[in-house]
Amino acid sequence: MKLEIEIPEEDLKGMLESKIKVLVSGYLDSYAASYYTEQGLRDEIKRQWEATASALIKEEVENSAKMREMIKKSMENKIRGQLNFLMKTEQGIGE
Repeated sequence: MKLEIEIPEEDLKGMLESKIKVLVSGYLDSYAASYYTEQGLRDEIKRQWEATASALIKEEVENSAKMREMIKKSMENKIRGQLNFLMKTEQGIGE
């Protein structure tokens, strides 16, 4: 007894495509693939974090001189005001 089965080429391609999809999906769901994906995400987050932190630190260092100047002016104004008050008080007492 001889049995022959003819399968059209399009059917073979369809079966291969579906098998490949299943294999790729299985690979992506596997531990190794998810580990490397998560590790890649962690690495990218670390790179972005370092760049962002560096930018913030640089900005604060650049602004620190401005901040010091503002604090200095504020303290000078406060001291001037206190001195003026004391001088006026002294003048009032001495008269």
